[in-house]
Amino acid sequence: MVRDAYGGISRIVESNVRYLAHLTALRAWYLHVRKETFRDDDLGDWIYAGALDKLLLARKERVQRLTTVAEKMPRSIERQRGERQKAVRRQLYENIEPVCALFDTDTVVRAGVEHRDRFLSGLHDQMKHLGSDHVRLIQGLSPSLTMEGTHWLNAIVHKLCQETSALLPSLRIFRESV
Repeated sequence: MVRDAYGGISRIVESNVRYLAHLTALRAWYLHVRKETFRDDDLGDWIYAGALDKLLLARKERVQRLTTVAEKMPRSIERQRGERQKAVRRQLYENIEPVCALFDTDTVVRAGVEHRDRFLSGLHDQMKHLGSDHVRLIQGLSPSLTMEGTHWLNAIVHKLCQETSALLPSLRIFRESV
């Protein structure tokens, strides 16, 4: 992470975006995996809908926090002496909408699709033998299938961090992971 005069802003943005990216990956997990494992439960549809609702609320709350930080930038710009610090703050303020929109779209559906497809194929094969009990099913996955799932979810997080970094290059975020 950036550790300079504007590092505080960069760390805040990076932390919030990383959190949002992980929520997005978790949503993908629920949409593709958990939905299947709730089918046999009497209240499965309700539990599934509730879980997706909680993920949506968490996303909205985090987007609001990030937006609040960006909305403070015009006042912060006035207090800055250096042009570099002003540019960083201006870029965040001017690009907060496209950054937040990244987490509203399904563009990440394509992230790690080859891993996702292999994982889901193997998962469905496992379901034929183990049923839809989520814990039993996940514990029964082979190490290679587990890695496919991990690569899929990590690809989602990485793509969102990379796209955010491209929208906010002055903040120099995700240098270590992008």
